[in-house]
Amino acid sequence: MILVIWEYRVNPAYAEIFERNYGRHGDWIILFERFPGYLGSELLKKKGEPNTYITIDRWESEDLYHKFLFAAKEEYEMIDEQCSSFTLSEVRIGVFEE
Repeated sequence: MILVIWEYRVNPAYAEIFERNYGRHGDWIILFERFPGYLGSELLKKKGEPNTYITIDRWESEDLYHKFLFAAKEEYEMIDEQCSSFTLSEVRIGVFEE
């Protein structure tokens, strides 16, 4: 299993809509769930820094994750573009093995 971890600094004016889009029933999860190998995601808010969030996306393998990125490229980019206005910064921390 791999974990893909991102950190976001969110514009406070968009915190609620960010949480909806990146949360349990948001656009990202709806997209991920259509692809084999997706195991789930978590959205975490950093204690003491309410505008900083971490997402953890779990995939069965790095191969399946890369197949998803290739197959969903257009939709992924569309959602990413729509969500870019919610954040002040977005950093891919990395891919980790569990």
